[in-house]
Amino acid sequence: MDDPESLDIVSFKRKALSVHWQLMFTKSLSNYRLESQGQILNEMAKLIDSGKVKTTVNTLIKGMTAASIREAHKIQESGKALGKTVIEF
Repeated sequence: MDDPESLDIVSFKRKALSVHWQLMFTKSLSNYRLESQGQILNEMAKLIDSGKVKTTVNTLIKGMTAASIREAHKIQESGKALGKTVIEF
């Protein structure tokens, strides 16, 4: 999601909603403890390899085409999607 120029959150307040932004590359963009990124990735690789962490991918669609995007969208719009729907290109 691109950064919105403005975001009116008044309606969020009335419903006690919150917005939380996350950016995968925050450390590298701000040059904060860059060495720790490799340590984190190595630890995640160990957890994945040991089976302690599992993917939430449920549907994998091959190829970035208009048809594959339509297919992924249809799955998400169905309201029955479980896990992640991924388009691999």
